Amino acid sequence: MRAQNHKEIVASYLKFAVFLVVTVFFSVLSMFFFFRTADAEYKNIALKTREYDAIRSVQLEAVTKVDSLIDQLSLMGRNKNLNEGLLLDVVSRKKLTLQRFLENTDDENVRLHLMMVSQLSDFLRVKDSVRSVSTQLRMVKEDLIRCIESNKNASLYDTENQ
Repeated sequence: MRAQNHKEIVASYLKFAVFLVVTVFFSVLSMFFFFRTADAEYKNIALKTREYDAIRSVQLEAVTKVDSLIDQLSLMGRNKNLNEGLLLDVVSRKKLTLQRFLENTDDENVRLHLMMVSQLSDFLRVKDSVRSVSTQLRMVKEDLIRCIESNKNASLYDTENQ
């Protein structure tokens, strides 16, 4: 004894089986592409992270060298016991080392530092000029004071002789 709608039941079961297989196929296919995409994104993220870490380490090294150079520059003119010529020589050597380092790196990542170092020569020239002018001014002041003292002594000598 078969049911009267036996053909409809079998067709419904077949329809259900086909939809189930298609749904499982699309689900598995979706998961496959999801994992594949996630793996590709992870590789891209890891690659960019390594690239950014390399850039960051170069920038940190540049900042450290610039800070060291600025510390040396800040000593100029502050302490009278320092040999200004020797300090200027040390600063010039550090500047050249920093400039070579910055020129060997990617311009886009250290552009600001490179611009600052290129203008540092002008700053050093101005700083040296100010130092030499202040030395000359000090010498002229000392000569003027000596001349005033000499004139005072001469006028006292003239008043005593009269």
